[in-house]
Amino acid sequence: MRRSRYQQAGFTLLEILVIVVMVGILAAIAAPSWLQYLANRQVEAAQDEIYQGIQQAQTQAIAQRRTWQFTVREQDDQVAWAIHPQTTAVDNISTWQTFDPKITVDWDNTIESHQEQVYILTFDFKGMVEAQSIITVEDRADIAQKKCVLINNLLGRTSKGEELSARNRFGFECF
Repeated sequence: MRRSRYQQAGFTLLEILVIVVMVGILAAIAAPSWLQYLANRQVEAAQDEIYQGIQQAQTQAIAQRRTWQFTVREQDDQVAWAIHPQTTAVDNISTWQTFDPKITVDWDNTIESHQEQVYILTFDFKGMVEAQSIITVEDRADIAQKKCVLINNLLGRTSKGEELSARNRFGFECF
């Protein structure tokens, strides 16, 4: 048998097309899970920011022995938060911290004094709040699970929660 002088190496067009189709199928399967993972991380990051901001406001109230507030507002589809003395009006706050643009507040499941998409949590000079409060965040695409921060009026205790499959006995969707 005679061998050809030139050996051909490489892939045929058909083999390359099969690989491209397989990669496309795998990407189509993995993409929704990856997008949900990213959305969950963004909501968790917003929950962490709120939790830390509330802790900062409470610490400032105790340290300075005066009333401080934690405020969240949504303006022009952008959610932002700030901590400030109670004497500072919301319109005069210059230190707003913005969330990822994909994050919004679930105003229907946020409990405390909020009006016109402004949420205000007030800590007295002892770091206490008047009433139990919940602030709930979600992603605008409604892919991720809602997350919330709960503020208990007993000692001003703050904790994190997540969306429940059904409302609990107190009527909360996030706990």
